[in-house]
Amino acid sequence: MVAARATPRAHDTVVAVDGLNIRVSIAGPDVGYPLLLVNGIGAPLELWGGFRSRLSTQTIALDAPGTGRSPAPWRPRSMWELARSVSRMLDQLGFDRVDVLGISWGGGLAQHLALVRGRRVRRLVLVCTGFGAGSVPGDLRAALELLRPQRYFSPAHLARVGPALFGGETRRRPNLLVQQGRLRSLHRPSTRGYVYQLLTASTWATLPWLPLLRAETLVLLGGDDPIVHTVNGRILKKALPHATLRVVPGAGHLFPLDQPAEAAAIVRDFLRM
Repeated sequence: MVAARATPRAHDTVVAVDGLNIRVSIAGPDVGYPLLLVNGIGAPLELWGGFRSRLSTQTIALDAPGTGRSPAPWRPRSMWELARSVSRMLDQLGFDRVDVLGISWGGGLAQHLALVRGRRVRRLVLVCTGFGAGSVPGDLRAALELLRPQRYFSPAHLARVGPALFGGETRRRPNLLVQQGRLRSLHRPSTRGYVYQLLTASTWATLPWLPLLRAETLVLLGGDDPIVHTVNGRILKKALPHATLRVVPGAGHLFPLDQPAEAAAIVRDFLRM
């Protein structure tokens, strides 16, 4: 069975599935297994640009419902529902078995996708994420900041809060937020979509189900991440049957976005194993 359909050039499309219209971007060479990229809360697929360009495989990026150019659904969806919809989206696009990388909120959706349709996911990369309810909390101020979407609406607000919120290279080089601020404000989430994603984030818990997950998994965390405590990575590694944990010293919550070359090298090595 082929790993993916032939995709001669990068293109965007919209997939209608389960009452959702999901914007998808497909890019990169059609070799090996494609990599599905699932971003954090409110984040548009444009933020993957630097990271995607350093990978050596085809990538499938999406705007989650309510973010970027994917309109918000009429009601909130659970992680289980979203995972089933994303799996059906891949069916419609002609993709069979894929690798999946999820960051932060997207790591939750990635876990659910691997649980909903296990044979679909060959390898799983969980970046700066936890396991939902029961996860060890990070910095309280960072958690409170995540409750509001202002960093997507105001580049100035992002510049003020971003270094302390995300840590890592963003803390050391705040100028990285200039380009991010432009992309975030150009492709901002809707207020309703952001609230729905918050509701989704507040109602998922994968820890009891993780022993059932068969995919080879890389748990990739930053040593300077104010949002996700590194102890969550140790718990994930213990719960997952086939997991490797890597904590990158000095890396922050946006490791693949603010250190794309370093993050892409780690991911490439894992996917080639």
